[in-house]
Amino acid sequence: MKARADWQVSAHIAGRSIIKHTWFVACETGLGNGIGHYRRRTKSFSSEEEAKAFARELVQSGATRIIAGTINPVSPRRILGSRQDIMRWLAS
Repeated sequence: MKARADWQVSAHIAGRSIIKHTWFVACETGLGNGIGHYRRRTKSFSSEEEAKAFARELVQSGATRIIAGTINPVSPRRILGSRQDIMRWLAS
């Protein structure tokens, strides 16, 4: 899966991993081969600001089913799954 390929551990300090990418944004890219299925494009980012900029571009281009959030094990976990959540997040 593309999102996991982009996600990398950048360093190890005292046995703990430091995560390079902490945010993701995903969107529908079109219908897949099966009825009711769709393809999704996911991209990961090292900061919330970069993720917001990408999500803003997707909204302006008319993309549908946009989802954003933090990548595990980032805490607190945030998932923005509805259009309303995404629009509030972009406005903040």
